[in-house]
Amino acid sequence: MRLNTLPRIDLVVTPTPLQPLPNLTKHLKGPRILVKRDDLTGLAFGGNKAR
Repeated sequence: MRLNTLPRIDLVVTPTPLQPLPNLTKHLKGPRILVKRDDLTGLAFGGNKAR
């Protein structure tokens, strides 16, 4: 059986959004700082990979 014939299920919501941190950017007087919101993937598996 070929893998591409098996049905697929989305386990996470991707891509995860980037959230600007304007107060930190202003405080550091540097380039715009963003944080990647991996906590918004939809499910909590632990770690950084859906298993």
